[in-house]
Amino acid sequence: MTCFSLVFLSFRFCFVTSLLQNTALHEATLLGLAGRECVAALLGCNASIQKKNSRGQTAYDLALETGDDPVTSLFAAKLGLDEDR
Repeated sequence: MTCFSLVFLSFRFCFVTSLLQNTALHEATLLGLAGRECVAALLGCNASIQKKNSRGQTAYDLALETGDDPVTSLFAAKLGLDEDR
């Protein structure tokens, strides 16, 4: 990957993140399985599960929407929910 590509991707990430008002937990959730460790670490540090982005979605909403079971399970455990609901 070229330096220009990295700068462009970084800019795009910052722009989209600020546009959607996503938190780090939102962004880690959107990474799916690749972001699972980040989601676990953020939840372990008591990152807000209730914070909504500009679309009114929590990071948990995003996990449910993408159908990422390992990440959804992390949220369910934190929230004390039965995953089969």
